[in-house]
Amino acid sequence: MIAAGLLVTAAVAVTLVVVQSSPVGYRLSWGLLVVEAVIAGLQPITAFWSAGVLLIAATGALLTDSTLGGWIRQQPPPTPVPASSLALCLLLLASGPMTALASPSAEVRWLPWLTSGAWLVLLWYVRRWPGRELAPRLTTPLLGVGGLLLPWPARMIWIGAMVLAAVLAWTAGSRLAVRPLIERGHPVPIPPELAPADVLHSAGIDDKGRKKTRPQ
Repeated sequence: MIAAGLLVTAAVAVTLVVVQSSPVGYRLSWGLLVVEAVIAGLQPITAFWSAGVLLIAATGALLTDSTLGGWIRQQPPPTPVPASSLALCLLLLASGPMTALASPSAEVRWLPWLTSGAWLVLLWYVRRWPGRELAPRLTTPLLGVGGLLLPWPARMIWIGAMVLAAVLAWTAGSRLAVRPLIERGHPVPIPPELAPADVLHSAGIDDKGRKKTRPQ
């Protein structure tokens, strides 16, 4: 569970860095390195342990370069993502792995199913599928109730994360992230006399609304 969560979170972090050199991607990457370093500190020293520590150190050295990413988009988006929406996404992404990390010796056979549900809600929300605004609002309380199937202390960590996610899902920022104030418009036909003259001329229509004929 911890390994799957680290892999998925690392994929998100790399995407954020590569696409537009997002500060969130860098911070998420540093957070991952810290978690991995903590896990490495609890493991016995082996050849695989040494290789992993070298990879952590090399990745940290690369992350010190602020120009590492931005291969696709060099400028930030014109409208930044609301902080509450970003926090909701990160919470849905990391709640499962963090719960597993805090309960290494507990029987958490229900945690993969609960985490899969949280990741599905996250995908539903960020992909802007139908009902994207209501998906985290309605499902996070149910996922929180599902946390009663987990042992202590995983139970309290998971339920606390889902309660916080439910609160964030009802904020205005989380709603505006998927339902902006200005919706996508559609063309509306208007009479020719109401259109600007330059638009009419470019369409080959004279001031009286008649189609211009080209000279032979």
